[in-house]
Amino acid sequence: MKRITFVVIAIVFLIFFSSSLFNYSGIFCYRLNNLQQAASFYYLALKINPNNLSALHNLAVIEKDKKNLLVAQLILEKLILKRPKWALAHKSLGVCLQLEGNIQGAEKEYLLALNLNPKLASAWNNLGVLYAHQADFVQARCCYLKALDLDPRNNITLSNYNKLNSKIAEDVNG
Repeated sequence: MKRITFVVIAIVFLIFFSSSLFNYSGIFCYRLNNLQQAASFYYLALKINPNNLSALHNLAVIEKDKKNLLVAQLILEKLILKRPKWALAHKSLGVCLQLEGNIQGAEKEYLLALNLNPKLASAWNNLGVLYAHQADFVQARCCYLKALDLDPRNNITLSNYNKLNSKIAEDVNG
């Protein structure tokens, strides 16, 4: 009986470890901008462990980057059904919705992400971008400042904040 228990535990460990290994391999390829290979690794991770939610999220990001917004959105909605309180998934869904032009849906997802995790700097930045595009510069500035408070060295947020300040200065100076 003890041997069977050990074998079962070993198999479960190997399945989990293999799935995680493929997920991390996908992350490595993604950082090298090899989206196709990254997606292949994420699919392998999910084939081994369909409940590897990190791999599922990473696959959605790949699909978003490839401009397959509907596919990315469907993956994220599936992910949110499995883990409704994962702020990062809501933030990523917000990005897809914003890229599709669904501003209200995007705002709702960003706010939900921030309600779940107020320290998610990227969601503050994305919400700032959304407000800036709507010319709500006061709200945008507040969001960027919150993001920078959480992650002061984030170059994307710094760039967005500086562009916003330049835009405000142009508008004031005419």
